[in-house]
This record gives sequence, structure tokens and C-alpha cells, in this order.
Amino acid sequence: MALYANGTLIPQNVANALMVNGASITQVIANGVAVWTQNLVAPVVALFGNSALVWRIDYDGNVVGLSSAITGNNLARRAGFGLNSVAVFWGGYVVKSSTAINALVRFNVLAAQLGAETSVGTARAHTASMRLLSVGMFHSGSNGTSSGFITTTQRLNSNGALVGSATSAGTSRWAHAGSQIDDMGLAYEGYVSSSGKCNTLTRINSSGALVGSQTAIGTAGNYSAGAHVGATALFYGGQVVDAASAYGMSVTNRLLRVNSSGAQVGSTVYIGTAGSYTGVSVLNKGLFVNGTTNYGINEAGTIVSTGSGGGAGGGSASF
Repeated sequence: MALYANGTLIPQNVANALMVNGASITQVIANGVAVWTQNLVAPVVALFGNSALVWRIDYDGNVVGLSSAITGNNLARRAGFGLNSVAVFWGGYVVKSSTAINALVRFNVLAAQLGAETSVGTARAHTASMRLLSVGMFHSGSNGTSSGFITTTQRLNSNGALVGSATSAGTSRWAHAGSQIDDMGLAYEGYVSSSGKCNTLTRINSSGALVGSQTAIGTAGNYSAGAHVGATALFYGGQVVDAASAYGMSVTNRLLRVNSSGAQVGSTVYIGTAGSYTGVSVLNKGLFVNGTTNYGINEAGTIVSTGSGGGAGGGSASF
């Protein structure tokens, strides 16, 4: 969660970034909720691929460590969010199968597992996750069959407990990307049938309700990654519909920027290397990781850092 002073972002990964009367402040709590926490060890915790490991990625996109094997299911196609210094990863597939699960596992900022894996809510994979101010939100997803869609949006807290009832918000789909602006989640693209893709942008509030009308942006696709910087959501990479391709899809390095009204910001740009990425928001950029070259992209849509290590295909969480 970001904290600003006189319009300037206060970094979480810089020693003594926030001081009062000469004393360093490590956490700011408002109305019982931690709104800013200093984190000098690992500004990003990211989970990748069909493994039982959690990789820690630094601000520049480089691997700085990884966890021991988790206790529970392997981590295939889970989605995640970070809140109150806890990373929560939920859903996914049983490894080497298409069976969707409702497994939930939590980690601290050092990528150490917190407690045992639990089962929560409706099983789903390829869901779009969003971290709002006080909850994590998961939109739609796959039930593990080619035509089986989860139609609900589910909210969870940092303790791994359900928040309220599941809701229905916008078009059901899977292999779509999630992002957020302030206390609103955004879901973009994805499969709407066994082979059909969409370019739909859905906005959802913290109660799990649809905000305004859905909008259509760019070329239809899937497997893009989401992050946000300030008042702009970023959607990067994945695949787009391409009639000239033998499979009707092509891997892309497309970057789309979207505002809180659900409208595209500026022009579509093509930067970096085409591929599938896992996205996460960290300070003043979105971090997109695929294990080969990891990009930091700012609000203007420019690559501002590169790193390496990790992988793609799982969930991510930042603090």
C-alpha cells in the first residue's frame, strides 16, 4: 500500500524513509489498518509456476532468495495479493492435472509459510486477482474444464478468510489479468468460451459489485499480466488474436494503460520482449516477471529497470 507526503511517494525499501522527531517509523496504522510498512528485506514476494517454491524478487526485478518447499499442493496457476505484510495465494490446479482447487496458502515477507494450507471458497484456476485497500479480490476463473467458468467474484482478507458473500460482476472468463486503482479492481481480457477471447475491461468495487459499464479496449487476448502505478493500471504481454498465426494467436509485448473510468490512456505501445509474465505493483512501477528478463514499467509506459530470475505462470504479491 502506498503512502504519500505532500504528493511524494514514501518508499518502503529505503532505511529511514519516514521519520518523526528523529526516530525512524516502520509502520503507519490508520483506523486499525496498516497503510504503510517499511520493508528493507524484500519489497516484492512473488510466486511462480508449477512448483512448490516462492521466489523473492527485489525492487529491480532480481531474485534475492526463495523459500523451502511449501506444505500443501504445488503452486500451479494460483493468484495472489499482498496485504498487511502477508502474501495470500489461492486457487489454481492440482499439479500435472486440470483439477481446479480452492487451496489457500500464506507467506510472510521472507517467503516463509504461515500455518498450514487451508481450503476456502469455490475452487478456481486462472482467476484474476486484485489487492484493494483492505481486501484481496478474485474475479471469475476456470473450474478446470474447457467450458467451465466460475461466475463469481470472491473477496478474502490477509488472514485467508472469506469476506462477505460471493458476488457476480461482469463477464465470466478465465486466463485474464487483474489490476487495481485505489479501492477498485480491474479485470481485462481472457477466454469467454473454450476458444473465444475478449477485450473486455471490467471494474469492480470493494463490495464485489460492478462499477459502471464494461468497456472494450484493444485487441482481444489472454494471459496478459496486470499491475498499477498511481492512477493507472498496466496490462502487459500475453497473447492477442492474430488471424495470420497458425493458431490464431500470437505472443505479444503489448502494453495497455487504463484509467479509473475504464478508458485507455494514451496509445498502445510495444516494449520489451514478447512473452507471458506475472505482474505486481511495487512503489512507482509495475514489475513484470517471466524469469528471463524482468521489466519495471512506469506510469508513462516506459521500461525503467530490468532484472532476471524467477519464472511465470503463478501468482504474485507485493507489500
